[in-house]
Amino acid sequence: MIKNYQTALVTGASHGIGPYIVRALAKEGMNLVLAARSGQELEQVAT
Repeated sequence: MIKNYQTALVTGASHGIGPYIVRALAKEGMNLVLAARSGQELEQVAT
């Protein structure tokens, strides 16, 4: 993956493809800002 930036904003991070994107970016060492409608489900993705 080509990285020009160090921080990514992932909206919809708790559903659909969001959790997979979060894991892939975290694996690349990116700093992440996560946003979702469900706080409880977002907490599960973030840990």
